[in-house]
Amino acid sequence: RMLGPRRLAAVVAGPALAVGLWELNRATSPLFDGGPVSYQSFYGLTAGSEPVMWLYLAGLAVAALAVCVPVVGLAPAVRRRVPVLLAPVAALALVIDRALAGWATSTVHMDHVIPLVPAQWAMLVLVPPVTFLAGVLLVRRREERQRMVALGRAVDRERAAG
Repeated sequence: RMLGPRRLAAVVAGPALAVGLWELNRATSPLFDGGPVSYQSFYGLTAGSEPVMWLYLAGLAVAALAVCVPVVGLAPAVRRRVPVLLAPVAALALVIDRALAGWATSTVHMDHVIPLVPAQWAMLVLVPPVTFLAGVLLVRRREERQRMVALGRAVDRERAAG
């Protein structure tokens, strides 16, 4: 209800467009049919030429804007909560890309799967909830500080009027 039908449609269309672009890229990739080595590569996207890669990136930029622009129009209290909801996903992606990159590379090049050690499992399980809780605490702290500042200003106005 907060977004409204047009904003909701834009927020849903953005990720759908991004997934569609990645699937189109996967189906038309020069590496898909065993062709020559790709000229350009960017986070799983491959293209035979630079202009094609720029078209994919422009499509992803449009998808990101389709999600971000409607969120900017929301009330500030709601806008502050959106990054808190997205932060666990970003933190998990960062953990997988950085901390588990060696494990993923080793597993791909070996004949058998290398099991994760307990510390790696702990990272995968604990990073998202800890990130979310930290975000919740930061938002609550900011809102409490704003409430206290508003109360202090109200008291100052009463003293000045009286």
